[in-house]
Amino acid sequence: MQRHVRKMVEKMLFDYPKIDEYVKQRIEEIKNPFDEFKDENVGGGKSNKTTLAVENLVISIDEDKALKALKRQKHAITNSITKLSPDVFTVFKKYYFDGQVRNRTLVSLANQYHLSKSVIYRERDLFFADILKQLNLYYYVQKNL
Repeated sequence: MQRHVRKMVEKMLFDYPKIDEYVKQRIEEIKNPFDEFKDENVGGGKSNKTTLAVENLVISIDEDKALKALKRQKHAITNSITKLSPDVFTVFKKYYFDGQVRNRTLVSLANQYHLSKSVIYRERDLFFADILKQLNLYYYVQKNL
């Protein structure tokens, strides 16, 4: 697996605990769009057009590409996590989700659970490949995995 692909998946994993927060933030952005040049001339003439504000909001939220991408990413990572062994999951959880990356390396965390360097790197590559496959990014996964 190429280095830039690995970094891309690692960024997804570091953001995984915050995905629900990102989804809420995006929904709020859709509900309350910022309009710099809002027309201050309110209360003008009447129109015969009926507005469907609630329906348009639901459609906007349902069709938003950023929201779909965040939900698909969370689903892919969640499904891939369920396939991990307990020890490997604990190491990945501490490294990617609990923020211990700043003061520990993946190998040092693996050694704490009696996993070798080669085992943890192989498991990581399989985990990343599974995430990429669930995101339909097959072309990033090499055939030798």
